[in-house]
Amino acid sequence: MWFFLFTNFCLKKVENPKKLFIIYVFNFLTKNMKKLLVLVLIVPVVLFAGCGKKSQPQSPQDTQTPVASSGNTQTNNNTNTNKPKKIGKVTSIGSGFEKDSKYVYFDGNIISGANIQTFQITTSYKDLIFAKDDKKVYFGKKSFNGSLNADPKTFQIILFGYAKDKNKIYWPTKTWPQQISWADLKTFRVINDRFAKDKNSVYVANTKIEEADPATFAISRIDDRMTYAKDKNNVYFGYSDYCQKLTIADPATFQVFTWGYAKDKNNVYWAGTPIRWADIGSFQIIEWNYAKDAKNVYRLWNIITWADVSTFKIIRWEQTQDKNKKYISGEPQKK
Repeated sequence: MWFFLFTNFCLKKVENPKKLFIIYVFNFLTKNMKKLLVLVLIVPVVLFAGCGKKSQPQSPQDTQTPVASSGNTQTNNNTNTNKPKKIGKVTSIGSGFEKDSKYVYFDGNIISGANIQTFQITTSYKDLIFAKDDKKVYFGKKSFNGSLNADPKTFQIILFGYAKDKNKIYWPTKTWPQQISWADLKTFRVINDRFAKDKNSVYVANTKIEEADPATFAISRIDDRMTYAKDKNNVYFGYSDYCQKLTIADPATFQVFTWGYAKDKNNVYWAGTPIRWADIGSFQIIEWNYAKDAKNVYRLWNIITWADVSTFKIIRWEQTQDKNKKYISGEPQKK
């Protein structure tokens, strides 16, 4: 009743049509508020109930199937894979391999075609595995990768992952052994875990080092990743499986220090990079990544600006100091 009186009052006093329209709309909403609320609440519930219905998932037995390792393909290492049931007594061969009365397994998966009578692990070096039977040679790096096109009767490990058969030399890369097809089988020998040579060439991993002289090539090892080497013609710097020629280095006077540093009659070097402003005559290693000469202190190949040569010292790892300042990784610290 109150709304009806209010509306009539407005109709008499207000002649503006826009205001009249607003009043009528307000009147309509007030009369139908309950119906509108019911629609707002019920419609989403009905829609959600229809769309939210899901089919029942299949059981693991219906969705998973055993995967057998093929001798020529990479093993499926999915942890959800159902492993085949082993037959009879299971014997561990080592490095993740097992066998029962019928199959050879790696990580519980069948290596199809493997001969249980002749299967053997040839070597296990770091995360590298070579194995063979009377028909195939198998390769794995952390996991079983597959088989090689190699001759199992003559296949053998030379040293540090290098291998050979009657036809080829092999080097295991991160994914698959690569053939060094141009290597001379009779004279091929391994220098260390990264370098090898034959009568014709020098190799880093499976790559030929151009212009390297195998007769005079010699290694100066720094650590597990960095290597300096030289022959009668050139100086080389190797990092991991990569090697480059240092074209400005003099092999006759080149000498290697520790921690990646070296020098010849012309320059001081860190990791193959020339430190052109270093004084060769007074240059000396402090420790770890730090060195100095008569005028400067160096971290790797960079000058530590304003560092005092006479009082500079290492406190702990990358924490250093002199009489004026403290440094972390060669950067001065605020007091």
